[in-house]
Amino acid sequence: ASVKDIPLRLAYAALLAQAGRDTEASTQFESILKQQPANSQALYSSGLLALSTNRFDAAHGYFLRLLNSGQQTGAATYFLGNIAELQQHYPAALDWYRRVEEGEHWLPAQIAIVRVLLASGVPGAARKFMDRVVSSDPDDAGQLRAAEAQLFSGRGDTATARTILDTALETA
Repeated sequence: ASVKDIPLRLAYAALLAQAGRDTEASTQFESILKQQPANSQALYSSGLLALSTNRFDAAHGYFLRLLNSGQQTGAATYFLGNIAELQQHYPAALDWYRRVEEGEHWLPAQIAIVRVLLASGVPGAARKFMDRVVSSDPDDAGQLRAAEAQLFSGRGDTATARTILDTALETA
């Protein structure tokens, strides 16, 4: 197979993954990565595939390679945080999430930081962090506060969730 076949093979691998044929998709992505070790699309897709099947070490490796390639760094950092969080390595998760810069993964990373702080047993720090985020990003205040309230509610703290929403409605 030649390098010019890579776009077709990427499409084929994506189709296999979409069809739930994970093993075959992984084989295709690995074949592409043998030819182009820093192919960002193959690294990203391989990482997501490994993550979806709870193969955390493999996913970590793919996303680390993606980060080191200098491409899709926001996605790579976000998913490295996600892997650490899923493994309950909360300090590492916070470190990765805090490194996510502007882009499509920035907002989910901020919400993830609150989730990790709550899981770590420091709700006060979670609230203070979200206050700083909202003051630096007032355009997304409603979405951020709704997510924050949902996280508190999901942990059984409906009183705090209601306070968050009440305050957000008053200041909107």
